[in-house]
Amino acid sequence: MDRTVLIVSPETYAAFLVLIDRPPQPNDRLRRTILTPPPWH
Repeated sequence: MDRTVLIVSPETYAAFLVLIDRPPQPNDRLRRTILTPPPWH
């Protein structure tokens, strides 16, 4: 019940896979996330 099915073309799916396989580009928000201690510490 908490799932959504998206139907896309094979080309769109291939492009999506390329995007999610790329490492994230460094940016301020990513740096802040990595450097912020987790709340459970």
